Amino acid sequence: MVSLAERLADGLRDLEGLDDVDQERLADHVLTEVRRALAHPLEILDDREVAARWAEAFDWFYTAETVAELLGGVSRQAVSKRADLLALRTGRGRVVYPRMQFQRSRPAPGMAAVLTTVGEPVLDRWTLAGWLAARNRALDGKRPVDALHDGRTNRVIELAEALVARNVA
Repeated sequence: MVSLAERLADGLRDLEGLDDVDQERLADHVLTEVRRALAHPLEILDDREVAARWAEAFDWFYTAETVAELLGGVSRQAVSKRADLLALRTGRGRVVYPRMQFQRSRPAPGMAAVLTTVGEPVLDRWTLAGWLAARNRALDGKRPVDALHDGRTNRVIELAEALVARNVA
């Protein structure tokens, strides 16, 4: 798989031989590649360094098999049907579960409400995961996922609703 950076570099090399670089053509090339990457954001995860950064931000990942064991030996199908688990699909099609959403082998209380509030068509799951993992001033610098673990579900739901409103407008 060719990364976004490699595609941009190839395009720039194509333009190098020109004495007078057409800035509009250059901008169009960059925008085309960025739009292509945004249309398929999970391809980025084929880059090991980027994948490692995501994994670190989410306290690494569990597979469906591991989650099934954590939840007392349920089936992988039962895991995939749970409304209280944030599942992410990687660039290679694997489904993973950010470990940050678990505490003592239990999903964060209120995660189902957050997932319902922030529906997939409004905000993709990777963006939601990034929001859950980012420190938030409205939560005194805590991550929304940590606030869920602390029982502050209502406040996280309010913030999730505000997030949806910003992304719908």
